[in-house]
Amino acid sequence: MADFREWNGRRPVLGRNCHIEPGASVVGDVTMGDGCSVWHAASIRGDINSIRLGRRVNIQEGASLHVSAGDGRLEIGDDVTIGHNATVHACRIEGRALIGMGAILLDGCRIGRGAVVAAGALVKQGCEVGGGELWAGIPARRVRALAPGEQERLIDQGVRVYEKLALGRAEALAPPRGGNPFRAALSGLVAAFRTERNLRIHAAAGVGAIALGIWLGLSRMEWVAVALCLAGVPALECANTALEAAVDLASPVRHPLARKAKDCAAAAVLLAAAGSLAVGALVFLPKLLARF
Repeated sequence: MADFREWNGRRPVLGRNCHIEPGASVVGDVTMGDGCSVWHAASIRGDINSIRLGRRVNIQEGASLHVSAGDGRLEIGDDVTIGHNATVHACRIEGRALIGMGAILLDGCRIGRGAVVAAGALVKQGCEVGGGELWAGIPARRVRALAPGEQERLIDQGVRVYEKLALGRAEALAPPRGGNPFRAALSGLVAAFRTERNLRIHAAAGVGAIALGIWLGLSRMEWVAVALCLAGVPALECANTALEAAVDLASPVRHPLARKAKDCAAAAVLLAAAGSLAVGALVFLPKLLARF
């Protein structure tokens, strides 16, 4: 279990959808925004001052966050990644920043928005790292400005990945609960559709292929059998791809039976696609035999 406890009358406060991994420690005057995650062996100790984390902050394995007395608070903005084994002490990190693995941030330093502190760097006490800059070395010095594409690749992608990992891990650790698993599955699928473009494309292709086959069948066109067969094959593949993606990506689903419900939905769609193939074959076969 995670070490999540009060210190000197202060207890950590978590936002929605936060995940504290077993083996991590969050103690004292610590406040987290929505969607934060704290991973194995990370330590966040707000004992002699306060620690404030924004939204979607991920604290990776072995990282250590602490404060100092007096003005030694620790403040971290939204969408910040603290890499493995980093030490962050009584400083301020503005939003959308990346602190690399093993980096050390000393008291009073300030990391600007969109900045990257390289792995193993030592940011001295009171140092100011400019927004959108890359700093590296011991002591850390400015290397260059980051291009917008680099910020997306180095910072934004990592934040999104860890947000999904945390939600999926929380689902895996959740104890069994009551409720309607099919409603939970539907909620997860809706969440996946909202966030994953490929899932929307695959699902639309699958549904469109089946709908085309049905429409042609109702129209009783002469080539309905061929059309149904051709429509059924991509429908089968696209539906399978979409629902496999939903199982992997619909991590907001917390109900332990939701995966079973999604499996049932996958089976139903696959049967529908296979049925279109079967109908096509049944219609096409008599026509073929009648010509002989």
